Amino acid sequence: MRSPGMVAACLPGMISIASQDPSVAYALEVRGEPGTRRLLRENVRTAVASGRQRIVIDCAEWSELDLPLLSILVQCARECGSRGVELEIANLSLHIRASIEALRLDHQLGLRH
Repeated sequence: MRSPGMVAACLPGMISIASQDPSVAYALEVRGEPGTRRLLRENVRTAVASGRQRIVIDCAEWSELDLPLLSILVQCARECGSRGVELEIANLSLHIRASIEALRLDHQLGLRH
């Protein structure tokens, strides 16, 4: 997921990959560890406030449906949408994606079919 010119910064339960250029995607990697939900929301808000135009949340480590985490992702999607920031939810497993679609939240999260 890393692109040239991006730097990884380790956070508890999460990796953020940032570049000084706001046009470069700001990437966050979600892990299933407790306490990362609030940190995810804070990192997205910070990225939006700093002028990022695109945020990618990598959910490859998200192995089971976690409704509080899903709620945070919806909040992040709303915040990004209201500020004109592109949010991409990447690498969802098929069963989590199916659960999100069954809850009819796929459009709110901007998931592409």
